[in-house]
Amino acid sequence: MKYFYSATIDRIIDGDSFEATLDLGWSMYHKTSMRLHHVDTPEMRGGTDISKAAAKLATHYVNGLLPVGSECQIQSMSLDKYGRGLAVVTNSAGINVGEDLIKRGLAVRYEGGSKEEIAAAHEKNYVLLQAKGLIWIYSD
Repeated sequence: MKYFYSATIDRIIDGDSFEATLDLGWSMYHKTSMRLHHVDTPEMRGGTDISKAAAKLATHYVNGLLPVGSECQIQSMSLDKYGRGLAVVTNSAGINVGEDLIKRGLAVRYEGGSKEEIAAAHEKNYVLLQAKGLIWIYSD
């Protein structure tokens, strides 16, 4: 069952993960870790220099959309395999955070699929982000 909550952002973990305090009503609150539903951003750990640069860019962008202490709307969708909530998140300006990340090439849509398919989709984004001068790596 899907529910809607007002929430306050406590911490951005990376481009698709965050911690928030949900307002459950009647002066009850719940702190939780969540991920954006059907969204995958590059990982901060492991990977290549270019994927790490893209991960930092995505995280920086999300910090701008969802600054710590800001209010947002959460639509709960389900739980991931680690028990974290998967949510559609809309910030105070009415921007759907996951869809905006995908539109800007900072994330890919994730609805299952192989690691190779997801990696290939991210690679296409890296090429576009490099062409726009948004990410780069230094070579010696």
